[in-house]
Amino acid sequence: MFTSNKLLFIFILLTFVSCYKETPVYVVSDFVIEVQNDNYTAPIKLMLDNKTTGADQYLWTFEGGEPAGSNKKNPGEIIYSESGVFPIRLESWNHYHRDSKELTIRVDRAAILDFEPRIRINSFVPAEIEIINNTLGADSYEWFFEGGVPETSSEQVPPLIQYAHPGEYAIILKAVSGRKGYEMTKKITLFPELSVDFEIEPFFECVDMEAPWKAFVNNKSISALSYSWNAPGGRLKSSTETCTEIYYDNPGTYFLSLEAQNGKQTKTKTVEIVLKQNSNLQILENVNLGISDNKENGCFYSCRNRNVMKAEDVNTETGKTVDFIFFGLNQNFNYCLFISPDEAEEFVFSPIPEAIKTWFITILENSGISFSSTDFDAMKDDSALCQLPIKEKHTGNRYFNSSLCPRIVLFETSDGRKGAIKIKRFVSQGLDSYIEVDIKVQKEGKP
Repeated sequence: MFTSNKLLFIFILLTFVSCYKETPVYVVSDFVIEVQNDNYTAPIKLMLDNKTTGADQYLWTFEGGEPAGSNKKNPGEIIYSESGVFPIRLESWNHYHRDSKELTIRVDRAAILDFEPRIRINSFVPAEIEIINNTLGADSYEWFFEGGVPETSSEQVPPLIQYAHPGEYAIILKAVSGRKGYEMTKKITLFPELSVDFEIEPFFECVDMEAPWKAFVNNKSISALSYSWNAPGGRLKSSTETCTEIYYDNPGTYFLSLEAQNGKQTKTKTVEIVLKQNSNLQILENVNLGISDNKENGCFYSCRNRNVMKAEDVNTETGKTVDFIFFGLNQNFNYCLFISPDEAEEFVFSPIPEAIKTWFITILENSGISFSSTDFDAMKDDSALCQLPIKEKHTGNRYFNSSLCPRIVLFETSDGRKGAIKIKRFVSQGLDSYIEVDIKVQKEGKP
């Protein structure tokens, strides 16, 4: 038997149960995409921040991703290796409700910049540059051509670029793929345009521009690849080498030409060469010969080599070229003479190896030969010297002093060359004293 209290409890319980109604929990799916390093260029890595509310079950779908899906609330790192637009979908639910959300991720392709500036014909200006563009994956291009025409271009393959001046120039490509920019710089070096020039350098014995004559021709052209020399009336050692030698046998007016090419341009330079009749006279001016104590100016002289030597410069090779020696006792010039090289040891000098013999007429007034300073100045060839019997008339009295200036001293070498020395000045300055002379001597002796 139920008591009244028990019956009352059952009644209340049944009433409560019959009145109770369950309240559902709604799901709101939500998530945020976080791309690692904000890098959207494949391959990319991303994380998903799940902000869903009300759910206890989840299903992720990652089209094109790795992994392709997940049932975890937070699925961890997702990798996209290829470019494209991919959906990311989240389904969330509980016992009462289901919801979903979908976002898309755009993965950019990586650009690989690669281009080649190709110089047409050669690197001499004016130059044309062709761009070979091997770039992959770029959506847009921006070119910059330092020093070129045009200066810029936005085309994938820009037009030919013109350069007018030599130098080193940068070619810059700025490309964009998706949200990322790329840049590459390459440099080109261009050389000056063709310039034709040469210098004629007469051989040592040919500086007087008298025939027969020979010279070295030094090519100073710029940006040339081939040469053609032309010398009517002369003989060339080579007509196509960079540098050459030129020979002329007779006096006259000649023209030496050089034509140079570089594959783009051809230019020519012509030089006039005027050769005089051979005077057989060597003219040497302003020669300083020191006294015996002079340490600055030597006293040994070679007409063929046109140089003054000191005693220490005279050796086996140079000794045979010495034509005469000047001896001055002191700065007062009261005891001077010219010495034959083979007589050096008879005075204060050491013997000269392979020394030649030279005869002198120092005191002309006692020789019976008339040859004045005016006669010396008037000589344009060796005709006056040819008539002088120097060897036959030389005398033993060769000493002189500074009482007569200018003074003419005649000489003749053992190989038959006749010459005259004109003493222009006696310069007295202690141990550095010297005489200043001009010399005119035959290039070759005549029988």
